[in-house]
Amino acid sequence: MNGRTRAMKRASGFAMTAGLLMTALLTSGAEGLAAQRRGNQQPGGGQRAEMARRIQARFDNLVREELELNDDQVQQIQEVVDDFRQRRVEFSQRERSSRSRVVGLGVGGGRRELSAREASEILQEMLTLSGDEATLFREEQEAFLEIMSPQQVVRFMVMRQQLGDRIRNLRGGVGAGRGPQGGGRPGQQRP
Repeated sequence: MNGRTRAMKRASGFAMTAGLLMTALLTSGAEGLAAQRRGNQQPGGGQRAEMARRIQARFDNLVREELELNDDQVQQIQEVVDDFRQRRVEFSQRERSSRSRVVGLGVGGGRRELSAREASEILQEMLTLSGDEATLFREEQEAFLEIMSPQQVVRFMVMRQQLGDRIRNLRGGVGAGRGPQGGGRPGQQRP
């Protein structure tokens, strides 16, 4: 089997696996919603949490196979993803807070002029957030590079982005996400 045939088989396998994952996600979302309406949720997170665990396990297997990783590497990658997921959630909360502060200044008839100090604070906050986002992205990539080769890191980021895009599309999201792990960089996203 030549390299092109192997690559096509991998791409086809990924597309099929991602399609199955998305179908399962849609199905579980509808079931979870129906259970909520009935007040019938299972203890311990219910069907949706179980579906999320299964999707993660399938994605981990796909990553292991496509990137030719061993179990230890997959475990290390998951630890990095978990650590940076929490850091990204915290960053997103700060970013939303900042954005709502800026949007609130121009909404409705209650607009007021900003003082030079307020404007400087807002600009500094925006610069700080931008720098923090770049730092978060760089640190995550450095952590991945301790586990995988640069080629594997790029392929992993693409796989994660594709999975995230498909999930957003199935949920009715418009277009692709902000980038790979929500970090605004092309070719990467959260599983």
